[in-house]
Amino acid sequence: MMKDKLIVKSKTSITNTGIIILGIVFIVFLFFLRLTAFQPRNIYEERLRILSFLICGSFILYCIFYLFGQKVIYVYTDSFEIKRFFKTKTYKFSEIQSHYSEKFSGKYNSWVEYHLILNGNKKLTFIDKEYSNFHQFYSQISRKIKIDKKLNEKMACKKYLKYSIICGILMVVSFYFSSHFYHFGKIENSNFVFVTGKLNTEIKTIKGAKRSRKFEINMVNYPGFSFLISGINYNALLSDEAFLKSFKKEDNITIGIDKDEYEKKISETKKPNLFDKYLYYSDIQIQQVRDRNISFIDLTKVTESQNQNNYMMIAFLSLLGFLFLYIMIGNLKAYMKANSSLSLG
Repeated sequence: MMKDKLIVKSKTSITNTGIIILGIVFIVFLFFLRLTAFQPRNIYEERLRILSFLICGSFILYCIFYLFGQKVIYVYTDSFEIKRFFKTKTYKFSEIQSHYSEKFSGKYNSWVEYHLILNGNKKLTFIDKEYSNFHQFYSQISRKIKIDKKLNEKMACKKYLKYSIICGILMVVSFYFSSHFYHFGKIENSNFVFVTGKLNTEIKTIKGAKRSRKFEINMVNYPGFSFLISGINYNALLSDEAFLKSFKKEDNITIGIDKDEYEKKISETKKPNLFDKYLYYSDIQIQQVRDRNISFIDLTKVTESQNQNNYMMIAFLSLLGFLFLYIMIGNLKAYMKANSSLSLG
């Protein structure tokens, strides 16, 4: 059987390929920096290091497979061929029922997805940004295919239902997380477990983003942990200067920490969850500092700040939940309307 005459062949976008290669190089560079700078202090940080390696390695492998697996399109007189690194498949123009496109716009990028609907309502999707001569080869395919508006509406109908389900899930998640901020009790010293240890270094002052600061305390008794005064607790310190003057290297210091953190990390009477193990396991937040009868952190200020933060998070997550509810209802209405028009047709 004589093969169709080749009309045009797709060309991979040099810009798109260059961005992916630069992304691979950048990830490798970041991972190298992380690997050399990060020294694990416990088994959880060692596991986190291994997990980071696996994630970065998987991302790099994905990018490599994406590069080699990009579709190369050969358009012939009566058919077109999609060739990938591992397989090649030929489609007759008679197998295509319809075609349509969807435009997507982001903050820094925009692209168009072009869909061919095969027999059985299966879809082939092409993204214009992936090719330097997209319209040259795609026009040779689309001009031989009639547009079936009813079929296109049916495919869009499924899209509305999918978006509605996604928004419904995001709505539930938003309201669920907002419920975690409904606690407005007064914070007192009785809420904490106090431990005493000897400073093995001077108290460190660490500067962060937007002029934020925090204190880091390291103790001889607990070599695997860094104790931090940060955020609202740092802002509630009576005096930075008085605090730093009160404690020097090899002095004893008494700190109060959350009972939950104490049981999971210090006494090890409670099993830490995955979040505790692999996100800042070695960092423990200090809630109070005592020296004889002096308490350095004003818990009234901490209570006020925490309540204010709780109100803000409840408002934000609730508004987000209502936004997802609004979008979910809109997509459900669009789905029902499209489904109804298809039934009537």
